[in-house]
Amino acid sequence: MPKKKKSSRKKIRRTGGGRDAQLAHRLSKTVREHFAGTDALDDFDDAEELGLDPALVGAEPPASSARPRTQAERDDKRPSGTEPDLSEALDGRVVSLASGLAWIELDPDQPTSTPADRSAGEPTDETTDKTTDKTTDQPLLCILPSHLAEDQRAGIAVGDRVRVVPAGDDHRVAEVLPRSTGLSRPHPLNPREERVVAANMDLVCVVASTLRPPLRPALIDRYLIAIERGGAEPLLVVNKLDQLSTDAEHAELERALEPYRAIDLPMLRTSATDGRGIEALRQRLDGTLAAFVGHSGVGKSSLINALAPEIDAATGAVSRTLGTGRHTTTRSNLYDLGGFRLIDTPGIRELGLWRMTPEDLRLHFPDFLELAPGCRFANCTHVHEPECAVRQAVASGDVSRARYEAYRRIYESLTDDSAR
Repeated sequence: MPKKKKSSRKKIRRTGGGRDAQLAHRLSKTVREHFAGTDALDDFDDAEELGLDPALVGAEPPASSARPRTQAERDDKRPSGTEPDLSEALDGRVVSLASGLAWIELDPDQPTSTPADRSAGEPTDETTDKTTDKTTDQPLLCILPSHLAEDQRAGIAVGDRVRVVPAGDDHRVAEVLPRSTGLSRPHPLNPREERVVAANMDLVCVVASTLRPPLRPALIDRYLIAIERGGAEPLLVVNKLDQLSTDAEHAELERALEPYRAIDLPMLRTSATDGRGIEALRQRLDGTLAAFVGHSGVGKSSLINALAPEIDAATGAVSRTLGTGRHTTTRSNLYDLGGFRLIDTPGIRELGLWRMTPEDLRLHFPDFLELAPGCRFANCTHVHEPECAVRQAVASGDVSRARYEAYRRIYESLTDDSAR
């Protein structure tokens, strides 16, 4: 009986290669498939990267009881004596990620030749086009070192500024530079593990829908808290105005948006279908690095198509039966849309708040903070204490009941999390 052919991965391990060698092998395979016209990204997707419910694909990972690693502990995972040589490093920005790999848009006016090119003298047009993606305005595909690949959900994100170095015939991410802003959430199946959605944004656009799927104030409130904690500016984009056909539907939308007008939240109304508000949105995005976030099916990708039709981002239908969106964007991607850059993130149905305590929550409701001095207790949670000025304002109609109920739901969820 003929011997079973051993896999190339085992050959790499047997010859002394570690994880980086395996990633290099995976990289070369991906490049071949990518340029052959296939969707190489799909080879590295798993349920978490796709934003799917793991139960639907039978891939529910076990919950970990370990606490998240600190940045110092992440740095300690780098093997001693293997600090990268940054003398030939190139600077760039992460535009997409897959398992163990990153697509990097290099800063302009940087030399992009490989070691082979340099040893042979000045690179020719043919060798440069073959060995780098910069000459064809394509992102450079780079290997992630093991300490980043193992902590990829938190250690590196789309939008991150990085430095890359040559690694044989390929390139490798050597360093992730400090972030100016970020948007984080807990892992849906392990709240002790951080997932960084996007990094270094000036503006985060919370995209909501009017009717299908319905506007969800609780999710909007959670996003506003996460954005504030991450340091970016928020913008509420209410999309799918074309779905409103009656005066009653318009009036209901305005009632739902009143609490956000009361706190002076910047807001735009749009329709990717008929073009309403698209020019105003483009003007607000001009000169920024922004991110689109929101519930599944609210039309983030459709808005990108309306802003720049040449992008042709994937779009999908909304289930009329369930009133929920089907995932179309499967991972965060950064698009250059001329006067601005935009990170499109996968739609989600729930948003956890990373490292938020019940005591922290009240600091993120500015309309409640103004009333808090009137509470009987200085540390009033506005949930159960007597003589609470916030609850009195809700009862009198001075504070939106819907907004207060959103606050209570978040507070109770944080209380449940802290009790575990």
